Amino acid sequence: MPAALLNPEMIQVASTVIQWAREFLATENPAMKRPVGSKVVCPFVGPSLDNNSFYLSLHPEISGKDAGQIESLVLEHIRTFKKLGPFAPGDCMRKSLLLVFPSLPDNQGRVLDIVHESVKSLFVENGLMIGQFHKHCNETSIYNRGFMVSQSPVALIAIRHMAVHDILFVKSSREWFNAYNLHFGEKFNRPEKIEDYNRHLIDHYFEAKDRWSK
Repeated sequence: MPAALLNPEMIQVASTVIQWAREFLATENPAMKRPVGSKVVCPFVGPSLDNNSFYLSLHPEISGKDAGQIESLVLEHIRTFKKLGPFAPGDCMRKSLLLVFPSLPDNQGRVLDIVHESVKSLFVENGLMIGQFHKHCNETSIYNRGFMVSQSPVALIAIRHMAVHDILFVKSSREWFNAYNLHFGEKFNRPEKIEDYNRHLIDHYFEAKDRWSK
């Protein structure tokens, strides 16, 4: 948002989001119950923060009364995200963009669930992933359905690059899987390229490939 609009209230909002990101998203939590590797809630947040490429875009003008308004805003940020550094193949994964909606009432947070469902296909098509966060979000950990991972103190939409482990989030849709397959199919077809901490994803990939090839 324009610097002129960065009043003390918005600075406090940004501080709250960053603190939550550090203390919840970027912190080990045994409730994640991943079979291998880190138990950090979101493994992308820490590197983005450390790399100074954890971007916030504050939108106090959003009240939640119009899902179409939010959808248009979110889609505009596909281009915005791609223009933000870093750009090197090894570094681009250390980049996140959060669209923050501090004026969205707590009881209207589920409008972001509607927006997420509507726009996800376009994000996946562009090699990106998108997630919604708000106080009443019902999204859970893949490996622990009792652990709510997407509840945040301020309503927001998060954008990042697609990663290998996203097979877990795209395998339910032919459209999503086909877009994912363009990025990572070659890797799975050469198992020696799969890192040890990702080998548990191989079955998920081939299960989806078999399902959607029929």
